[in-house]
Amino acid sequence: MPIIAIASADGGRRSIRTVVKVKVEGSSQECRKWLGDCLNVFPAVKRMRIEIACTYKALPEGVLARTRGRVDLDRDVDAESLLLSGVSKVKQRRTLNKSFLIEVNSAMKGIEKVELRAQVVKNVLVHELMHVERKDLLELSKSYQRRRRKKVHAGLEKDAFERYNQLRALEGLPRIGDRRDLETAVMKVFEHLG
Repeated sequence: MPIIAIASADGGRRSIRTVVKVKVEGSSQECRKWLGDCLNVFPAVKRMRIEIACTYKALPEGVLARTRGRVDLDRDVDAESLLLSGVSKVKQRRTLNKSFLIEVNSAMKGIEKVELRAQVVKNVLVHELMHVERKDLLELSKSYQRRRRKKVHAGLEKDAFERYNQLRALEGLPRIGDRRDLETAVMKVFEHLG
């Protein structure tokens, strides 16, 4: 049974709390700490009244992480129009719940150097937090034809790279100059695990 670390981002009144389902292990504490570190460069997410959980999970090959959140679909039917004219006018409204789960590939625990593992996981967490901030899960829950028009990753990679460099600056680490070099390095570390 996995251990889930939850960082509550409710305006800074509470910092980080942990929901423990079994004994606390090192990976849970590090995941919780790194999620808290990443939230420092996301003031908009901190202002949202949401809970973000982070856990390691076995994911398909090549998938570094994924974000899960439940999207509710509210259908409102215009009863008068339907009953009198026979024309169905349906308005659909998608709402996103207040809790998200970021699943990081459990193969990342195989990185022996803690400092290297921290940087790889933080890079992945920053990318997933960008999806939460931009509310991309609402777009991804739509049909493919509608979703194809809005490119979900348009501009996301550049913004995530900038946020990751901000996080590195807060930690006193030097900036990374090229985004493609960072992506290549992360994938190289990840491929050596398998």
